Amino acid sequence: MHDSSSRSLVFDPHTEQTTMNIAKFEDLLGLYLDEGLSNESMEEFEQMLLQSAEARRTFSEQMNLHAMLREFFRPTSVVQNRFTA
Repeated sequence: MHDSSSRSLVFDPHTEQTTMNIAKFEDLLGLYLDEGLSNESMEEFEQMLLQSAEARRTFSEQMNLHAMLREFFRPTSVVQNRFTA
C-alpha cells in the first residue's frame, strides 16, 4: 500500500483534477539535472511532465536557469578558444 504523500500525481475528488506532488517533482528534477535518475524514476518524471502543465513550466524555468549558470561559470579558456579556432 502506498501513502498518498509518496505518489507523484494525486487525484483530488473535490476538484476532480490530478495534482502533482511538488516535493517529489523537485527531487526528481534535481536528480535529472545531476544525471542521477534511474530508469524507473525517469519514467515517473516523464509522466509528471506529460500530465502537469505546472511541471512543464517548472522544468522549462529550471532548464533555462541551469543553462545560464553553466554558460556563466564556464572556464574563460574555453570561451577564448571558441573564438580563436
